[in-house]
Amino acid sequence: MLTTRRSYLQTAVAAGGGLASAWIGGPHARAAAGDEPVDVCVYGGTASGVTAAVAAAREGVRVVVVEPSRWLGGMTGGGLSHIDWGRSESVGGMARQMLGGGRDDPAYRRDFAAVLEKHRISVLFEHRVSAVERASTTIQSITLDHAAPGHLGCPAETAASPAARRIAARVFIDCSYEGDLMARAGVTYAWGRESRGEYGESLAGSQPPLAVYDIDPYVVPGDAGSGLLPLLQDV
Repeated sequence: MLTTRRSYLQTAVAAGGGLASAWIGGPHARAAAGDEPVDVCVYGGTASGVTAAVAAAREGVRVVVVEPSRWLGGMTGGGLSHIDWGRSESVGGMARQMLGGGRDDPAYRRDFAAVLEKHRISVLFEHRVSAVERASTTIQSITLDHAAPGHLGCPAETAASPAARRIAARVFIDCSYEGDLMARAGVTYAWGRESRGEYGESLAGSQPPLAVYDIDPYVVPGDAGSGLLPLLQDV
């Protein structure tokens, strides 16, 4: 029997009689709007995470988004929106609504925030998953460290407040780019690229570069003594 998204969420929320959800705030935790029990926790405020959160909220369930950085939208809100967008003819549904309009990065971030606010979806910024509690193969709750990124947006090496928050929900959705929540939950994964022989894929494995660009890294072109351009490193 086919199960619709609506019936799945409603069944998941109903089973267990109202969710044993809890929030534990650390001294430096930035609180999401309204510390209430949630039905669905979306990990990762990427474009897909915002879309998943809105889709769940439209079904009448309570949703919270956890975002390790300080803004929403992932790459779409951080500089690679046109690469994510591609050909507009190939995109439909909520993705087209979210990505359309030729906006710049700050506009995308504002619009993502506005659509979450419209659906009364709380967002917990600057927190990353550090532990997962499971019952068999089901995630019961996640523990979050408060770890604000540096001034360039790079993840902090050490959390400012370990185990600052805990979220319990019936449904967890991993919308991070690297599958951080799934990895913490024990889902197996491969590091890097599989060989061509792993699954019989001719385009797998190491491939020659599609293009080579002649880029001079020095302040004065051709002069190594002039130093590297800002943000470049000699590795």
